[in-house]
Amino acid sequence: MSNIFKNKQKLNKFILIFLLQIFLTKNLYSSNSFVALGHLNPILNDKNILENLFRDIDELNPDYIFILGDSGIQDKKIFEFYSNRFSDKIYFVPGNHEYTVTQNKITNDEMSNRTLEEYKKNVGYINKVIKTDNINFILLNSSDTLLNIKKFLKKSIEKNTKKIQIIMTHHRIWDDTLTSQHDKQHDKSYYFKDIYPLLSENINAIFAGNSKRQYFEDKLEPDNRKNSSLQNVNNIYWVDRIGQINAYSVGTGDGKPKLGYVFVKFIDGELLVTPYHIVTQGIDPVPITQIRKMKASIQPDNLNININFLKFIPYYYERISKKLMFLFGFFSATLLILLFLIFKRIFISSNDKI
Repeated sequence: MSNIFKNKQKLNKFILIFLLQIFLTKNLYSSNSFVALGHLNPILNDKNILENLFRDIDELNPDYIFILGDSGIQDKKIFEFYSNRFSDKIYFVPGNHEYTVTQNKITNDEMSNRTLEEYKKNVGYINKVIKTDNINFILLNSSDTLLNIKKFLKKSIEKNTKKIQIIMTHHRIWDDTLTSQHDKQHDKSYYFKDIYPLLSENINAIFAGNSKRQYFEDKLEPDNRKNSSLQNVNNIYWVDRIGQINAYSVGTGDGKPKLGYVFVKFIDGELLVTPYHIVTQGIDPVPITQIRKMKASIQPDNLNININFLKFIPYYYERISKKLMFLFGFFSATLLILLFLIFKRIFISSNDKI
């Protein structure tokens, strides 16, 4: 009887240890999820688009939502629209547009300080650190001075931690092709090498919400803007890699014809980044007539014979160079003149015979 009792105790102890291991493993590798997006300025006046976007985000049910600047956050009504919808799971970082809302006849510094104060009144913070069991989210104001940024990063980044550490910010702070002379301007005012030593051993990822339009256009732009950047309607995000840091650019462009964002899950110690989008204008895929072809592009031969050729007249006309059109006009006019002279000579000769 005592042996049975002892065996039962051992079995209970084994079950308890097994359940404890499951609990600890689940706690260690529990899934934190978040949505990251930015540059919502172009669609702020379209409540239907915002509602469709938020409905999609609701269905994903993330633990956190990060709006990474240029999204009207300094405007109290817009901020309340965000916060009322998502309550305490939504967080923000300021973009350059949160600094530079137009004010009447005041200097840039006054304007920046005033709009930033409005932003802070709404949000309650400028920089912030959010800590979970698995992730440290470091919310960084990338428009600040280099000195202030370094102070905040030194204070906020944990060293020798097993946690994933992520910087959530507005500017692509790793991209040194876009800089401004001073802080609080359109782009960052420092080089990545100036802060990289603080990040290299401790930061796993950076998410930036600035517009993709600095590299990729959404629309078929007028002639005077054709070469400003490449057109890529379908781009939702891209990732660069510096050392051991994955750097994600997740800001939308015009928000039309598509508006993109990313849904990120922390699974088994890794970040799984998945692109999502909503169609805000027209259909998906985007019609060929709305796509700007590269100069070296040649029209494929296998056109569907049922296609209405008239739809393609503007398409072809736009892509025929002005020089080619001039030459075509010149030779056509020359041919007409030659034909006129030939017929005139024939007519004169026939009259002379009469």
